[in-house]
Amino acid sequence: MTGKPKQILVCSLLIAAVCLLAAGLADGGFTDVLRKAATICFECIGLG
Repeated sequence: MTGKPKQILVCSLLIAAVCLLAAGLADGGFTDVLRKAATICFECIGLG
């Protein structure tokens, strides 16, 4: 795949990724992931 079709594919995937990131941030997904990560880390070091 060379030229124009590859460029269209790359741009389409980039736009889709940005849209999905924005949807996750708007839904509060970032805070859920951060909370779960902190819980796992605290459990690993014996604080949870």
